[in-house]
Amino acid sequence: MEIEGEQRSLKIAWQEAGVASFANNLLVQSDGNTFYLTFYQVIPPIMMGEPEELAAAMQSMETVPAVPVARVAVGYNQLATMLGVMKRQLDQVNEIRRQAASKNTEEQASE
Repeated sequence: MEIEGEQRSLKIAWQEAGVASFANNLLVQSDGNTFYLTFYQVIPPIMMGEPEELAAAMQSMETVPAVPVARVAVGYNQLATMLGVMKRQLDQVNEIRRQAASKNTEEQASE
């Protein structure tokens, strides 16, 4: 932060984010400087009935609603940083899952 030629670093005080929304679809748009991320929740409709009724309902269905749950605007440089952080987290989770799967395979082999 810079005020009248004086530069000063400030700490960030992280606040609770509130309720998390489930999103399973993402639309990304950009104007060249800012990325607009719109997160959507798409849930298939509940369908019940005999197989013939379900097939007919599927044939007549043209759309499934996508409900927006969040829209976030992120600058170019910030998005690059965020993608790096997310990639590191994904790599860590993949390694944990790989180790767990390996352990389960070893345990099943010893039974």
